[in-house]
Amino acid sequence: MFLAKLANFWRQKFSRQLDTFNLIEISRSAILHNFDLFQSFVPQAEIWPVLKANAYGHGLEPVAEILKARKFTYFVVDSYYEALKIWQVNPHKVLLIGQAPWSNYQFFDFSKLAVVVYRLEVLRILGKLNQPIKIHLKINTGLNRQGIKISEVPEFLDELKNYPKIELEGVCSHFISSEDSTKDDLTRHQESLFLQAVQIVREHGFQPKYLHLSNSSGIIKTQDSQLYNAVRLGLGLYGVNPIPSNDPAFMTLQDLKPALTFWSTLIHKIDLQKGDGVSYGSTFVADRDMTIGLIPVGYYEFFSRRLSNRGFISYQDKFLPLVGNICMNLSMCSLEVANIQVGHRIKIISSNPEDLNSVYHLAKLNETTPYEVLVKLAESLRRVVVS
Repeated sequence: MFLAKLANFWRQKFSRQLDTFNLIEISRSAILHNFDLFQSFVPQAEIWPVLKANAYGHGLEPVAEILKARKFTYFVVDSYYEALKIWQVNPHKVLLIGQAPWSNYQFFDFSKLAVVVYRLEVLRILGKLNQPIKIHLKINTGLNRQGIKISEVPEFLDELKNYPKIELEGVCSHFISSEDSTKDDLTRHQESLFLQAVQIVREHGFQPKYLHLSNSSGIIKTQDSQLYNAVRLGLGLYGVNPIPSNDPAFMTLQDLKPALTFWSTLIHKIDLQKGDGVSYGSTFVADRDMTIGLIPVGYYEFFSRRLSNRGFISYQDKFLPLVGNICMNLSMCSLEVANIQVGHRIKIISSNPEDLNSVYHLAKLNETTPYEVLVKLAESLRRVVVS
């Protein structure tokens, strides 16, 4: 154990001394501002930051470190691996919302961990451990992904009474489409089902301390205080608005501050003559003499191949179009609109929502959501916290 810790120390020390072409900056002030903004919307409830999927690409350790400045009961993660990563920098309690191989539960540290339970079988596995465990019962209110149906709640509660060391600390569910105002009726139906489940739980003699149903958009769309006293804040924590711009509620979150900026470096300039092709397949052919640049970012680091000949990066206030097929670790861009030299920093992801290389525009070009754009950021990319 000592030798492993020593090796890890020297590995981290050495890595910090090395320069990198790629760097992700995480704004401490933006993360805390966004936390406080959502807290102002629900002063009666706790904010539980969701740090699954490497903190939505922002980095588990840096975000967990930043959030030492705020008080709340739980970080929310998908896996025990993520909990262990958080505990390296912050000994805070964690709510595990993802499923785990049943054989792994015997190794969990339940003194600072609560688990979401989706199935009766998991309750029985936990009960056999015969140790104090806090659980949160997940109710399936229509997402039909995880959780037990309302009709199954009585059986679950009857079984739970066989395990006095297990505490039903919470009841939770998850919205299907709370960000979509055209589906508000569906959201209201889910709320009604959730309240029915909570009533059944109470009628069986349980008084869960926490009720949590809302995600980032649900915090805005759900105002019934009976529904929750805690909320799971995911995408909004990182300054990305989960509500579509054509939704009346979109402007409610206009003060969000995107926390992430991704920088890279121009590592080479290439002069093309008219008719020269670029990258695999020559999907871009120069129609004039021109100069292109080489950037050490490819589909491993972040870029989707869908951005080939479509996406943009930026230098100062100039947007540089990507040219040619994106490679595993390299991409090319036109340099015609910018006076840029090798070694200059280039912005891959801008924190300005209006920019052509913002998370919103990248999601649109990729025909996906900001969620997927962010979590595709390679975990190996260096992340640093800035003010």
